[in-house]
Amino acid sequence: ELNYGANNVDADPIRWADHSIREAQRQQIKLEGDLRHAVSEKALVLFYQPVIDLISGEMAGAEALLRWPLPDGQAPIGPDKFIPLAEQLGLMDELGGQGFEDACLQLRRWQELPGNAAFWVSVNVAPTQLRNPSLADRFIAITQATGVAPACIKLEITENALDVDLSEINTVIDELVAAGFSLALDDFGTGYSSLGRLINMPFTLFKVDKAFVWQIPDGRGAGVVASLSHLSHQLKFDALGEGVETAAQEAYLRDLNYRYAQGYYYAKPMSAADFTAWAGWPID
Repeated sequence: ELNYGANNVDADPIRWADHSIREAQRQQIKLEGDLRHAVSEKALVLFYQPVIDLISGEMAGAEALLRWPLPDGQAPIGPDKFIPLAEQLGLMDELGGQGFEDACLQLRRWQELPGNAAFWVSVNVAPTQLRNPSLADRFIAITQATGVAPACIKLEITENALDVDLSEINTVIDELVAAGFSLALDDFGTGYSSLGRLINMPFTLFKVDKAFVWQIPDGRGAGVVASLSHLSHQLKFDALGEGVETAAQEAYLRDLNYRYAQGYYYAKPMSAADFTAWAGWPID
């Protein structure tokens, strides 16, 4: 006979487990509320990481990366956590639109500096955004209002975003390309889409995932990096190696005719002001 009285030592673990579950639920509810508030108050900000042209050795552009600053020295919540949550809560259209507009405004300021007319910025586009039939119209309106040419914006789409019925997103993608935006395939090599799907999409840039770049020049990932270079050349796409941390990795990518590189070897993601100072550009 089971005894659920106060003297039963087996009861404590059950109560502790229940307490842990409730605490996790409370934390999740708080996180959801905090994110809703942060989006409504436009509290998330963009950081920028430089992209280096391996032919010229100069900086060609930057990737805009959303960050969620928290008060009182709290540990930051990474985009790998708050982006999926924003999608789950139906906030991604609003959040993505804010980030896109902020990136365009910043790009315009940078392009107005001497010699920077061709500078570009890449912006991540979430899968839920691609399913919004008005996305292209919104992005076009923002570029017109900010005075930025769509050709100077690269829209980054993860490979896993294509693991859907492409009829859901093909029209939106065609409209974006027709407007002059270029498409970059992010995290290439880590998703589940077939090559047949990828080669029929209008990408102009492959971003080879850092998981492979970190293994060059001597690890097993080096073969993947070399193969993807050959593939991008055959498909007439530019290739970018992500996560570059050493001179040897940069040299390997350059030898394989990668066009671009990005990673901590050059700089970590920075606020717009820090990026401007790092680049040696005049600060307003």
